Amino acid sequence: MGHRALADVAVPALASPVDEDDVKVTATVKEGARLSPEELFSWCVDPLAHVALPRHVEFRRQPPCSPVGRVLERRLGVAPATWDPDAAGSVYEKR
Repeated sequence: MGHRALADVAVPALASPVDEDDVKVTATVKEGARLSPEELFSWCVDPLAHVALPRHVEFRRQPPCSPVGRVLERRLGVAPATWDPDAAGSVYEKR
């Protein structure tokens, strides 16, 4: 939530086919703000350890919520619009 363009964010762990769980960021961007998945990922690289970097980034207008307003993390799987830094060829230093 530290990025100035974010209105809301959910960070569920997703089962990884390779190793331990993967981190996924599902975010809502503030009205009038612009942010790409690549920009958000790059912003995360310096302050986060490699194991905490998101493996998936997805933007939604609103995350799926229960009637009381809690984010339904079980419905935040990898969708076709989900960005993957490895598949996109992002280069970053692993710390």
